[in-house]
Amino acid sequence: MMELKFYDPGIPPVNDYLTNIYFDALRHFCFDKGIGIELISDLSSVKNSIVLLNASWLVDGIITKLKENGNTIVSFDINDNSVFTSVVPEAELNDIDLIFKIAGIQKTESSFEMMIDRELNYTREKQLFMGGNHKKYFEVIASNKVKALPHVPWGFRPVENIKWAERKQKAIVRGGHHYQRVHLLFQLLSKGLADGFSMFPGSMYFDHYCNDCKEALKNEGRITLANSKDRPCRLKYWTEGFNENGSWNNQCIPRYYDLAVIFNEKYGGVDIDLVQNIFNGKFITNWFDTILNRYMFYADMKWIFSIYTPPRFWEAAGAHTINLSPERLNDQEQFPAIKDGVHYLSYKEDFSNIKEVIEGITQEQFEFITQNCFAIYKEWILPNKYSISDKLLQYIIDGIERSVQ
Repeated sequence: MMELKFYDPGIPPVNDYLTNIYFDALRHFCFDKGIGIELISDLSSVKNSIVLLNASWLVDGIITKLKENGNTIVSFDINDNSVFTSVVPEAELNDIDLIFKIAGIQKTESSFEMMIDRELNYTREKQLFMGGNHKKYFEVIASNKVKALPHVPWGFRPVENIKWAERKQKAIVRGGHHYQRVHLLFQLLSKGLADGFSMFPGSMYFDHYCNDCKEALKNEGRITLANSKDRPCRLKYWTEGFNENGSWNNQCIPRYYDLAVIFNEKYGGVDIDLVQNIFNGKFITNWFDTILNRYMFYADMKWIFSIYTPPRFWEAAGAHTINLSPERLNDQEQFPAIKDGVHYLSYKEDFSNIKEVIEGITQEQFEFITQNCFAIYKEWILPNKYSISDKLLQYIIDGIERSVQ
């Protein structure tokens, strides 16, 4: 019987999601199955063992030392993109025995990216895969050492399955105010395909704000157009252009208000007061069962090669709501496996067909997709005894056993 040694030091640990969702459940699962487990605090002295750890610990020389001591290395890579080479030295990467990537695995060297010029014209262009050495990345992928894992939600709640006829034929957009997600929201609002139940809890990113925005949020509880005049974070001071999306993520809210004004002048349909309410949104405890399951679609968009099936993807699956994602999701391998038109629907990254996708949904198609996606949610995501699915935990154990054979 194999024994697993977990290296996960720190309070808080290096990644609390990996610790609380995956490692804690995996240790309990192993204990119940009679698989030996041990928590270790020193990587330099462990020998002839199966070592499970966050990839963030695999800095220069660690992999070589572990292999010299006869260890099997099982790495869990969790970050907000599809890259697993972000901290691991490329020269040592091939010596990792098994990589569990909590995200999709990029299958193509390029994907379509949303592009925007200064006149707010939207196009899409193929962009090369980002994140380290492309040749090395796909070399490791080809070795079959990398296994995708789902980004399962933090918590689970029973959600009523609201019938087709009682749902809004609109999309809801919720989450952090990331640059691309903001453009998605504005596009949907302008086409009458979203409403005020979309929500960006801007205050989540308080630490990213300029001092003036921090003061406004503390003193007034909201950041609005009115209380953010002549602030250096406004769009008029932004000189890098509309397609510099990486620099915009989670930044001060006023620049997005300015963007809303400019967008509305060009396309119309965007209520600025409504946008301000959305950016100052507050979490609702039971919103899955009172809001999410009342919509046809849960729409999302993040930067290229990001996690395209974050926890909100599986939240929508549990609510029998269709995930609406950019087409580039099709360029990634997911686990459990999902397919466009079977488990979700997609739109082009320039939004040119998003209205057609939403308004073209039929009851038959809606029920087909939501039932298919709920089936894999129930099989692989929904927990029973542990914080994540028993079957998913067994999948991890099976992968580790194969890596040591």
